[in-house]
Amino acid sequence: MEAVRKMKGGKCEEAVQLLRDANMRYKNEPEAAFNVQMASFLDL
Repeated sequence: MEAVRKMKGGKCEEAVQLLRDANMRYKNEPEAAFNVQMASFLDL
């Protein structure tokens, strides 16, 4: 996942923004929204 690469590269703010954007994009699709939320908990 791109957010993980950014976190490892020290670009935490960019990683957080990617996850927020993905969460907003997929918030109406239950399975996709759940996956994005789980990824954000694992990354951060």
